[in-house]
Amino acid sequence: MPRRAWGGSSWSTQWPVCRPCPPSNNQSEAIAITRAAQEGLERLIRVWERRSPSLPFQLVHGDYHLDNLLFSTDDQVRYTLDFDFTAWRERIF
Repeated sequence: MPRRAWGGSSWSTQWPVCRPCPPSNNQSEAIAITRAAQEGLERLIRVWERRSPSLPFQLVHGDYHLDNLLFSTDDQVRYTLDFDFTAWRERIF
């Protein structure tokens, strides 16, 4: 949480000093968690590689969320914005 401090003629934000964390006494647990996450990701990749060829392809926005939509006064989506991630991709939704 920042603290407000007087910095001459204006207010400035000063952040508390961050200190490095002490070395972990339980690095084996961290390694086990990392390996489990990697194994889970590898399983997902295998499933994706097996199933993605059967999915239909279409033009996909790639970044569809509320901040990229403009609504009418009756709350209907009227415009979609931000086409940076648009591509021909698998339709998954």
